[in-house]
Amino acid sequence: FITPLTCRECAANLGVKSSGNAARKDTMGRIIPNALVVAPKILYVEPSQKSFDDLLAGIEDGVYITDIDDVYYAFNFGSGDFSTPCRGRRIRRGKLAEGIRHVSLSDNLRNMFAGIEAVGDRLVFCDMEDMDVYYLGGTDVRVRQMNLLGDEL
Repeated sequence: FITPLTCRECAANLGVKSSGNAARKDTMGRIIPNALVVAPKILYVEPSQKSFDDLLAGIEDGVYITDIDDVYYAFNFGSGDFSTPCRGRRIRRGKLAEGIRHVSLSDNLRNMFAGIEAVGDRLVFCDMEDMDVYYLGGTDVRVRQMNLLGDEL
C-alpha cells in the first residue's frame, strides 16, 4: 500500500489525508446502515510485465481461482480473516486443467498479501453487483500458499 486506507476520522487520528475509504456497515439485510468502517472501496493491484503463462510456469499442482462468492459477508474488517465459497481450475504442470467448484477459500488478508510471489500484466475491474460505490480490481496474482478446502481437491 502507498498510503493507509482511511476515513476522515481515522486520517485525522493518524495525521494524514483521508483516502476516501469510509463505508457504512450494514445490518438487517442491508436495510439499516450502522457503524462507519474503513473499507477498500478504491483498491486495485497494479499490473506488472508478467504474462498469465509466466504466472502459471513452475506450478506443479495448484489452483487458479476464477470466482469468489460473498466476499463482503465473509470478510472480517477488523482481523482481515475471510472464508468464502469459490470456483476455479486446477493447475497441473504449469497448465490450466479441470474445473473445480464447491470449495472454500479461508485465510487472512495479511497472509495473502505477504504470500504474493508475482503479479500479472492485465488490469481488470470486477463487476460488483449492487455495490456501485466499490471499485475493486487488479490483475492475476500468484500467491505462495492459501487455505483451500473442499471435496474436489
